[in-house]
Amino acid sequence: MNVFISYSTADGLELARKADAVFGEEGFSTWYWHRDRRSGAYTFDEIAERVRDCDYVLYICTESSGDSGGQRFERNQALARDKDIWVIAMDRAYVPSALFAFNQNVISTDEFTGECQKLADESKRGFPNWPRYKT
Repeated sequence: MNVFISYSTADGLELARKADAVFGEEGFSTWYWHRDRRSGAYTFDEIAERVRDCDYVLYICTESSGDSGGQRFERNQALARDKDIWVIAMDRAYVPSALFAFNQNVISTDEFTGECQKLADESKRGFPNWPRYKT
């Protein structure tokens, strides 16, 4: 399974790395901008392609996410392609209203790795105990 990791570059890179480590250990293929972007590729085309080809989008909300144009573009691509989006809001960070219909968790920073582990475990089982809020 492929996971696209969306984060604000201002304060989410370390969280993206932690998510990548958890999902990678569980056998998922992940993509996040700072590690995987192609040199010389047109940014928006590459992101659109990666979102199109992923199974899940992990959308990490941090304090600066509300101001992140890159994350807004990634979110819009995921919504347009009807992707399953996992929303993790850090320490009561702003969650865009467009994502209210998706499963979301508000956690503290020290709970982040454990929350990623839960998502990895549940996705392998097809989320049997999760309500599907997305319409």
